[in-house]
Amino acid sequence: MYDPQTNRWTQVADIPTPRGDLMCASLNGLVYAIGGYYDSTNQFLANQFSFKNEVYDPRTNKWTTKAPMLTARGDAGIAVLDNDRILVVGGEGHIRNDSNIKVPRHVNEVYYAVDDVWVQKGMIPTARFRCGAADAGGLAFVFGGADLCPDGNLGCPAQTTVEVFLDVVHPRIYMYLKDQPEESVDIPAGTNQI
Repeated sequence: MYDPQTNRWTQVADIPTPRGDLMCASLNGLVYAIGGYYDSTNQFLANQFSFKNEVYDPRTNKWTTKAPMLTARGDAGIAVLDNDRILVVGGEGHIRNDSNIKVPRHVNEVYYAVDDVWVQKGMIPTARFRCGAADAGGLAFVFGGADLCPDGNLGCPAQTTVEVFLDVVHPRIYMYLKDQPEESVDIPAGTNQI
């Protein structure tokens, strides 16, 4: 961990799951380490991408495992959104278990930290990985990236496109079983029913 006041690095607790190509974000004083790639054989096998969502708390120097992403991937764009949300968009995978052909993902998922849940959102029109993402004015911008890596030795053609994602925040909705008599259901004040 780097302390800009002292200009020093300090060793902290190791991440529980080793991986590279992961996405990281800071939200409410916590550091989220999401997804990534790890092949324990060091053979760069296909489909070794991670669903993991591990959170580091610098105040306690401890890691906690949170809800995993819905789609395993690495090298995605990541941005912190308002209302305690993290956007993970695009990302890298392999095609048909071939470790030489890396393909971009259209996937767009939002993590709701308060509820510890991932929700799949509208897919990004241009699949991409190794892209940048940032929130500005309630809009998530996704910049550049690559759309295909046919051969890792030749590199990946870069994109110049920018796409914008608008996510509408809905109030929490609670569902109750219909077969219970209404008199026995305790509905908290201020909640919505379906």
